[in-house]
Amino acid sequence: MKADHSLEQRVVQVVQAVGDKWLVESGLKAGEQIVVEGLQKIRPGVTVKPVMVGKEQ
Repeated sequence: MKADHSLEQRVVQVVQAVGDKWLVESGLKAGEQIVVEGLQKIRPGVTVKPVMVGKEQ
């Protein structure tokens, strides 16, 4: 997601997934936000309203 909350498609490399936790090796930078729900409704350029979901302590 860009700073203006518009979406862009990217390729990410996931090296491990355990439950709902994924280890991403490339394609994201620290602090970037991703879409995890409603993927069938989105496309590049669409603006979204970010909502924080479960954050690990």
